[in-house]
Amino acid sequence: MGASQGGINAWKHILPNLSKNLAVPIILVQHQKSNSDNKLIELLSTFSNLPVERVIDGMKLQAGYIYVAPANYHLLVNADETLSLDVSSPVLFSRPSIDVTFQSALSIYGKRLLAVLLTGANSDGSLAMKLIKEWGGTTIIENPNTAEAFYMPKSAIAQSFPDYVLPLAELSQKLNQLTCSTFPASHEMESTL
Repeated sequence: MGASQGGINAWKHILPNLSKNLAVPIILVQHQKSNSDNKLIELLSTFSNLPVERVIDGMKLQAGYIYVAPANYHLLVNADETLSLDVSSPVLFSRPSIDVTFQSALSIYGKRLLAVLLTGANSDGSLAMKLIKEWGGTTIIENPNTAEAFYMPKSAIAQSFPDYVLPLAELSQKLNQLTCSTFPASHEMESTL
């Protein structure tokens, strides 16, 4: 899942309503200031039913956990389902970049990937959402009318044909539904971004 401006409000609506029995890991990319890591983790933990972890290089993905990209690092998913951190140049002035993380996960999970793009004031994530859809993954974009900053979801909708465009209030329910039916627990890990 990815968000920029207005993301904290979006997470407050989504995270408390996710099932405690989620059969997938969640990777969360929030554009943030370079000194806000610990504050973001603490804040997300206060309203999440699931454990929230700040990503450490080499960390292994586990179902039912939320992994947060740290400030000033791109977050990458590796073939062995570990996470790595990268300090290459910002993308659309952002590091972490939603596009970088989503494309990295797409290269591992392909059509099993479920990606969610929320509120934001730039177009980060739009290219990746288009690619995920083209590769057969599932895409959900917040309805721009409910987004605190409409530009990011509007840009992604214009570049792709998302599977779902939903108001913020309906996103958790859809995620729970899809991770139980489309992505049942199995020996092969799936991922939600």
